[in-house]
Amino acid sequence: MKTYFKITQYAYLLIALFLTYETYRVWGNNKSQTILYGALALMGYFMFFFKRWYRKKLERENPNR
Repeated sequence: MKTYFKITQYAYLLIALFLTYETYRVWGNNKSQTILYGALALMGYFMFFFKRWYRKKLERENPNR
């Protein structure tokens, strides 16, 4: 289960990095798409740090699992 949490944590980071690149790529062309990609990238970064915090919390509470 720990491996699953680590994989999903880094999957969110990869998605956020890709969306950051897409935000930069469409910056001057399409304002609505830029806002959408930027918001999704911020959500991806938030999810990365939230999943990381939650995984560490579970490891502290259940060291045997």
